[in-house]
Amino acid sequence: MTVVMKHAFLLLIHEDTFVVRTLLRMLDDERNDIFIHIDKKSTGVDPDVLASVVKHSRVSFVKREKVYWGHISLVAAEYNLFSAAYESPYAPYAYYHLLSGADLPLKTQDEMHRFFDASQGREFISFTRDEMPHRAQYLWLFSKNFRGFLSPTRMGRRVFRLEESIQRVFIRFQKAIGWKNKAFPLYRKGSEWVSLTHESVGLLLQYRERVLSRLRYAKCPDEHFKHTILYLYSDTVRRQYEELNEYLVRTGKNADLSISSSRYIPWGTGTLKLTLQDWDKLSVASDMFCRKVVDDRLADIIYEKYGNQSR
Repeated sequence: MTVVMKHAFLLLIHEDTFVVRTLLRMLDDERNDIFIHIDKKSTGVDPDVLASVVKHSRVSFVKREKVYWGHISLVAAEYNLFSAAYESPYAPYAYYHLLSGADLPLKTQDEMHRFFDASQGREFISFTRDEMPHRAQYLWLFSKNFRGFLSPTRMGRRVFRLEESIQRVFIRFQKAIGWKNKAFPLYRKGSEWVSLTHESVGLLLQYRERVLSRLRYAKCPDEHFKHTILYLYSDTVRRQYEELNEYLVRTGKNADLSISSSRYIPWGTGTLKLTLQDWDKLSVASDMFCRKVVDDRLADIIYEKYGNQSR
C-alpha cells in the first residue's frame, strides 16, 4: 500500500490581509498542515481569526519573534517554524514549504501534490551566482535595518549610503586584523523561500544554535544559513548547485532564482511586486508559487483559477 505523505506549509506573516486569507484558503486541504509565525510586533493579527479561515487543514501557531528585515530575528522565526513542523507528531512531511504572507500558489492542490510527488528527493532551493560571502563572513554594525520606514524618501537613500560607507570601512578593518566569521568554512547565498525535504530540514536544525549565535551580526543571514548548511552537508543540494552553476556558465545567463525554487519572482524588472498586469505571465508560468502579490484583484484571479479546484 502506498503511503501518502502530507505537506507542511510554513508561513511568515506580519499582517492580516486579503492576500494572506487567500493563501490560507488555497492551502486549505486535508493533505496539508499549516504552521504560522506571526511577527510579534504585529498587534492587529488575531490567530483565531486566521485559523477560522481554514476548514480542512490542521493549523498551528509557533512561538513569535519580533522580526526585522535582514536580521537574525528572521532566522529565529524560520527556525521556530521548521522545528515545530519537524517535531510535529504528524511528521515526517513530504515537503516543508517556506512562504511569506504575500505568496500564492500557481497550481491547484492536486497539481501541486502531483508535481512534488514526482520530484521526491529534489530540494527546491535557489542559489545566486554572486554569493556575497562578506555578508556572512564579517560583522555588520547595522545588522538590524533601522532605515526601512525611510527607504522611499531622499533621507532614506542618504541614510543607506552613509550606512554602506561606514560598513565598508569596518569590513576593511576586519580584513586588516585578519578577523573572519569561521562558523562555517564557506558561505553560499540565495533566495530565502524554499521547499525542502524532511532530511534537509533535519540538517538545518542540527546547526540551529551555531547559526543563531555565530551569524547574529551578519547581514541578511536568512539568505545565507540554509544555502550554506545544505551546500556543505547535503550531497543532493551540492549536486543541484553545481548543475545550476554549470547551466549559468554555459548559457551566460545571470542567476535566475526561480530555476530551482519553483517560485515565480520577477527579478530584473525593477520591482518584485506582482499586480494585475502580471497575470498574463503568471497564467503560463510553470512555477508552483509566486511572490510577492500586492494586488487584491490579482489574488482574486489566482484563487478563481487555482483555489476553488483544490479538492
